[in-house]
Amino acid sequence: MIKVLIADDELLVRIGLRTTIDWEKNGFTIVGEAKNGKEAVELFDKFDADIIITDIRMPVVDGLEVIRRLKEKKKDLKSIILTHYDEFSYAQKAIKLGASEFILKNNLSADNLLLILKKLSKEMEPPKQNNIRSSMKTDFLYYALEKAILSNISKVNYTELMNVDMDVQFFEHFYVAYGKICYNGDADYDMSHNDFFKNISNIFISKNHVRQAMMMVDNHLIYLYNINFKTNDHKNELEEIIDMLKRNIKQFFDLDIYFGVSSVSHELLDIPKLVIEGKTACERCFFSENKVIHYDQNLEKIVDDNIKIKPDVIRGYVESSDMEKLYAYIDNRFDKIYTTYNKMGVRKLFIDFISLAKIIYQERFPEEEIVNDAKFRYLYFEKLSDFNAIKVYVKDVYHFITMINEEKDYSYYIKRSIQFIKENYERNISLDEVAEYSQISKSYLSLLFKQETGINFSIFLTNHRIEKCKEYLKESHYKIYEIAEKVGFDNPYYFSKVFKEKVGISCKEYQKKHFR
Repeated sequence: MIKVLIADDELLVRIGLRTTIDWEKNGFTIVGEAKNGKEAVELFDKFDADIIITDIRMPVVDGLEVIRRLKEKKKDLKSIILTHYDEFSYAQKAIKLGASEFILKNNLSADNLLLILKKLSKEMEPPKQNNIRSSMKTDFLYYALEKAILSNISKVNYTELMNVDMDVQFFEHFYVAYGKICYNGDADYDMSHNDFFKNISNIFISKNHVRQAMMMVDNHLIYLYNINFKTNDHKNELEEIIDMLKRNIKQFFDLDIYFGVSSVSHELLDIPKLVIEGKTACERCFFSENKVIHYDQNLEKIVDDNIKIKPDVIRGYVESSDMEKLYAYIDNRFDKIYTTYNKMGVRKLFIDFISLAKIIYQERFPEEEIVNDAKFRYLYFEKLSDFNAIKVYVKDVYHFITMINEEKDYSYYIKRSIQFIKENYERNISLDEVAEYSQISKSYLSLLFKQETGINFSIFLTNHRIEKCKEYLKESHYKIYEIAEKVGFDNPYYFSKVFKEKVGISCKEYQKKHFR
């Protein structure tokens, strides 16, 4: 029997896990149930469990610390993390610690749990010779991808950099997926480590016919795939893998990502070329609504055209507050650069516009400190996800410097977003939905929201929900789970935790203290 340890501070979750499947019949036995992390470590020391199913957030010792401690005791321990949509930062840390699998609590079902348990059970079987060879080939793929990237940067011949015997048998096909993460200031993630992106793709990718290697270069995720296609529809199989990556990065980190996909090759020596193709296709995503673009030769036709701006014309529109003509001029300049598909050209145009805006602002208000200096930072070019977001941002900066004496309140987009939050907080709304309602890109809304309110969208939404909760607690006899539903929390237990973190006391304590 495979020994399983359960750790969750919610009694109903522990009962649900214990009763949801026939453990003994399927080859598992529950050796203990812990209501906090400290108990989990003690029970592990007593029973030497093979698999631990744990909540991320628990009292005394949280699930992350439990995994870290138990991994030190038993390196091959398998761990299943129970989490919520709201806990992206915790999920990220769990992946970096080497968590085996994840289950969203609202998706917890007998079928889902049993499927994961059987998968982990199979992984615990003694390694066969062919699995050892497969692992060696995966390591070689990482080596090959690293040398391909270095070859492109240094212009040194790829075969010289490899410096190993390349007579290794792989699956028949190679291709590269070159990904760019869209900025989302609302998501809590650390881009200085890439282990979690590597681990999350390893968790969900099939090992039977696909091997992969991944590297991060300048905030780009570069995946090299070695694949044995199951059908003749290669493009469809590629898109299934890319879609899986996009969905899971979105689910666990609330991050959007677009991919450029190279052509497919039979040759290991073609990997540097595949990397360049993936990058070329990825850069074209910047100009397109399609966030997965497959390489073809036409994508390489980029025009090196320097589009200039006329400072005197722009100054005239600002001085006369003629926003219609100013917007039309900005549109004209960006429409011309769009036809070049030259991202560096767009970046130069962006810097020219923002530099002039800062100069005009300082000229108009020479004695005023630039309290909104964040508006004029060039680095936002890399944080805005696409061409249209860049154009909207430039218009917004010029609206700010032109109308600053007339408007001291939030911008139109943030006013509209806050209105949407106040009208829809009782349901599960997302930054994507608010961005669509406000008619701007998600990356730009995230940036603008932090600039103007000082906090992220998710914190603003949570704070508003907590304030509404306080009103219910003061004026009604609603039960806690009923109030949780009314303010947009699916899980009353998670809601109770958030309330206590924000307010400092529990819902019941607050109700006793303030009920009218």
